[in-house]
Amino acid sequence: MVDENVQFTVYRPSAVQPEIWYPLLAFAHLAERRPDAPPGQPDPLEQVQRLAEQALGAALSYPVTRVEARGGVPREGQLTFAPFVEGVDFNPRSQTFEWQEDVHQQNFRLKARADTVGSVLRGHLTVYRGGFILADVDLAFRVDSAAPEPPIPTGRPATLLATSSASPTSPQPELTPATANPNDKIFVSYSHKDREIVRQFEAYGKSLGHVYLRDQLALRSGEEWDVRLLELIDEADIFQLFWSSNSMKSEYVRREYEHAYALGRRGFIRPTYWEVPMPQSTNPRLPPDELARLHFHGFFEESDDEEFASTRAREIQLREARREAEEQARREAEERYGRVAEEKQARREAEERYGRVAEEQARQPRREAEEQARRAAEERARRVAREAEEPERPRSRPGRIRSEPSARPRSQAPPRRLWLIAVIVFLVVLVAVEVVFLLRS
Repeated sequence: MVDENVQFTVYRPSAVQPEIWYPLLAFAHLAERRPDAPPGQPDPLEQVQRLAEQALGAALSYPVTRVEARGGVPREGQLTFAPFVEGVDFNPRSQTFEWQEDVHQQNFRLKARADTVGSVLRGHLTVYRGGFILADVDLAFRVDSAAPEPPIPTGRPATLLATSSASPTSPQPELTPATANPNDKIFVSYSHKDREIVRQFEAYGKSLGHVYLRDQLALRSGEEWDVRLLELIDEADIFQLFWSSNSMKSEYVRREYEHAYALGRRGFIRPTYWEVPMPQSTNPRLPPDELARLHFHGFFEESDDEEFASTRAREIQLREARREAEEQARREAEERYGRVAEEKQARREAEERYGRVAEEQARQPRREAEEQARRAAEERARRVAREAEEPERPRSRPGRIRSEPSARPRSQAPPRRLWLIAVIVFLVVLVAVEVVFLLRS
């Protein structure tokens, strides 16, 4: 069951003396009686006024601020009031309760520090459901040594009257109503190792009308990542810092919260954490001084048991770590597969080059042999041709005078000799062709 008409009312002093504790009352209540409320049940606003009168007595003229929740509040869901004003100590620093009744009252004590005399301190009381911001109530205190003393409670129990019997002479405190913007733009600064937790926040926050400017959601393709990210921080209404052992080591998160802090917007940075104890470091000093002064809201999976909540947070982180490990293993496998494919391709190319070289080396001796055979055949052909062209010389015998043959024209060489020369040339050419054929085969 979800209540859609939940409001938050805060009674605060307008001026305080330094180093003196003053009361601050915070109420979560319905805006009106339920349609099925039994007869005689007092109106929730009447109950708030009666309870405040009992706690503040004569100081019921405290300034009052009332805001509406940014979304529905489920019955039995846990709500947390966390006031924060720089220069003011609150006791307790936050209070968590379970939303069941029509009116819930939470009492705080506040004390302004001595070094704030003469200044007006401003801050807010934030209403959380788990880690989600349901409402912000503005707080402002003037620190003055001449401010009134803290009010003294009446000590008598509050009488809760039905709406019809409310006294017309009851003092009516001055109200400053404020309606929370249901479409707040929230920039989420986080480590990608914690994105499982961030997704859970966004799923519920969107149901409340929040617009989440997470980098993966708000950055469009083609935009310059670093410049656009800083512009999104400038556009946001709330800078929600998810502080963890992962994000405090992230260089990107550091750049984001430094830019957010440099904007100088009061109440802009809202740190939240879920690891118990809150992650810190001394060297380097983390969180840095500018963040350490802020209120870090710890949410524990809607549970008061911090040990259980811490175990639950560790389970989420382990699940996210397993997902990261699986993704890393997949990328490494793809890289290995790519390297193997490249090696196979290189091996194929090497084998092709080796085959071409081997073929070239095997072909070289055949070309040399062919060239040598060709040159030998040409040489033999030229020798035979020279022999055919030269006249036949007669053989001389010792002691005998060789008679000179009768001169005959060279063109009139005997036909038998020419036939013999042609046969020899044909045989030489035939042998050369045969040798070349054998070498090529």
